[in-house]
Amino acid sequence: MVPELPEVETICRALQERVAGEQVAEVTVLHPKVVQPRTPEDFAGKVTGCLLSQIKRRGKYLLLELERQGERAGLLVVHLRMTGQLHWVTAKDTPLMPHTHVLLHMASGKQLRYVDTRRFGKVRYQEDIAEDPTLVALGPEPFDPLYTGEELWRRCQRHSGAIKGVLLRQDIIAGLGNIYADEALFLAGIHPKRSARDLTEDEAVNLLHHIRVVLEESINYKGSSMRDYCNIDGVKGSYQEHWRVYGQKGKPCPLCGTPLERITVQGRGSHFCPVCQR
Repeated sequence: MVPELPEVETICRALQERVAGEQVAEVTVLHPKVVQPRTPEDFAGKVTGCLLSQIKRRGKYLLLELERQGERAGLLVVHLRMTGQLHWVTAKDTPLMPHTHVLLHMASGKQLRYVDTRRFGKVRYQEDIAEDPTLVALGPEPFDPLYTGEELWRRCQRHSGAIKGVLLRQDIIAGLGNIYADEALFLAGIHPKRSARDLTEDEAVNLLHHIRVVLEESINYKGSSMRDYCNIDGVKGSYQEHWRVYGQKGKPCPLCGTPLERITVQGRGSHFCPVCQR
């Protein structure tokens, strides 16, 4: 499972609360692939001496803004992919976990460690967001008050494919993934294979409302943990205990009692109620 918006937002808030304001005294890169395209030496040179001034989230990315002597000094872009984790270690003699690839040693003696079993994730230094075409291409954030249901409807009108697949497009809505698309479609009463273009404006307004509902719920439960995801203290989220349809194939629908079904939509497993989501 790739961490989706609630999981990344949970990490972002914890980093902002506990790591923002720390100064990087030294950098250790144990696996060069993780910091590519820069070399470990170049990466360390860009980051060492910088203050972690602010931590933000954009879609499924973490953005750690850097300052040097009061001036902006670029940012670290972290994408956790499937198995990436960030761990905040307050005792620097804490043994390294297996697959630890990058360590930011703080002047306070604490460490921010990047751990990734499969090494699909990245920790990149960039001068600004414009260096990353994927970040530039991201669509609106779901909690952006300027992103309305009417705007979601207009974007859906451009696509004749299944609404589930359209919702997973990061240029339509940033940060939404498989779990929360299923949950939102269930609450909105929309079949995952329905053509996005067929949605009415009122349905799109209702859908965006329920996207926000399930994302906010998950953030409150610190995200969903299936395998690798955990927060910066190594603690797993608990929203998986509250899923209504995702991963619940064969169980009774929480609204009507009909057994829930699983189908494949554009290569992704999709869970729904055949009665509530006709």
